[in-house]
Amino acid sequence: MRSSRLYILRAAAARALAVAAVATALGAAGYTRAAALEIRDPRVTVICPLTVGAAFKAKTTALTGEIALEGDALGDLAGTLSVDLTTLDTGIDLRNHHMQEKYLEVGKGDGFKDARLSAIKIDAPKLDAELKFHADLTVHGETKPVTGTCKIHKNGTAYEVEAGFPVNVLEFKIAKPSYLGVGVEDEVRVTVAFTAAPKGPTSAGSN
Repeated sequence: MRSSRLYILRAAAARALAVAAVATALGAAGYTRAAALEIRDPRVTVICPLTVGAAFKAKTTALTGEIALEGDALGDLAGTLSVDLTTLDTGIDLRNHHMQEKYLEVGKGDGFKDARLSAIKIDAPKLDAELKFHADLTVHGETKPVTGTCKIHKNGTAYEVEAGFPVNVLEFKIAKPSYLGVGVEDEVRVTVAFTAAPKGPTSAGSN
């Protein structure tokens, strides 16, 4: 019985040492999990092409959320980015009202007031290169997969992110937009730019 207990204790100790060794090796290789990064200086633009040509833009800075990066590997971004759709501004008050109330139906509350991007995965991740990403987008109470491109630049302990992706409004059960008799194409383009940085005073450029 005593020898059996000693065997179990030795096996447990061996496993603990193995886990510690692996963790140490991963840390030395730079694969430790980074702390959550908060969003700073966000800029979101929705480019809406018109059926008669040209386009108008709806803009906001009301992007919030946190993401976590695995060192410089980038691959999967844990966390969710959220945009307050009630703050979208096209430069014309009446058009703002139509867009928010008639088409986005922000008054319906959760799932309508905000747009959320989650489950973000980056293909062949690499800093300072144009990369393809996949994510889940929730708008108008519907969640659909989207694909776009992004570029990530590391500046000190912060990351400067630029991304863009197309959205087909009909896939999210949004009525085909029209303003003063002029329609908007089914596909709009969303561009996002922000700095992801550790919480606290900005640390960009601290190399």
